[in-house]
Amino acid sequence: MVQVWRLAALPGSAAERALVEVLAPEEAAQSARFVPAGARAQYVCAHGLLRLLLGAYLRTEPKSIRFTVGRWGKPSVAGAGRSGPEFNIAHSGGEVLLAFAEHAVGIDVERHRRLSEAVDIAERFFSPAEAQAIRALGAPAREIGFFRLWTRKEAVVKAAGLSVAAASREAVVLGLDAAHGVVELADADPDTPSSVCWTDLVLAGGYSAAVGSVGGPAGLRLLSLDGAALRPGALRGLT
Repeated sequence: MVQVWRLAALPGSAAERALVEVLAPEEAAQSARFVPAGARAQYVCAHGLLRLLLGAYLRTEPKSIRFTVGRWGKPSVAGAGRSGPEFNIAHSGGEVLLAFAEHAVGIDVERHRRLSEAVDIAERFFSPAEAQAIRALGAPAREIGFFRLWTRKEAVVKAAGLSVAAASREAVVLGLDAAHGVVELADADPDTPSSVCWTDLVLAGGYSAAVGSVGGPAGLRLLSLDGAALRPGALRGLT
């Protein structure tokens, strides 16, 4: 089972005010450097919620958690070993999503928007068949199809702990009307999983999102939060 936590990251919201209090000092300093209020709210809500949830999962003080970062930037809890959950984080356009599981997991979300370079990006990062499928679509279906495939790829390579640039063409997720699938990864690295399952996450409001899961298809549990629930100890009954 993959638990996916969803939060709207709005500037000046109760969520932002609550979550800034659980940031580590270096994260609080980083958030203060964001000039656009929307970007600052996303950062605070994403990193603050991550700490609050990990504190609930690990039964520890959120501010005390320290992270290590993998080769391609995927974070993990320092010193947690096998006792801590696997997790991943994504945000776009005011939406913050965090995925937690007992196995390696990845998540991505993208707000739909006009993207004149969709075909060019697809030809660079997608498989030839996927790029052709995007090329054949007209607007606005082209942008929706592009973001649907892109979020699947991001979720897969994040779950596998790979580089998007190096692995996205190999991670074939074609099937615009499909809701889930499996990607076989031909990688010589013994630490890389041989396959990753992906599942579309249905969000209202013009977003595409997907979850990548190592170790077979995983059920999804989507939990939406608001500012009233974001205080230390309040989430322990749900984790």
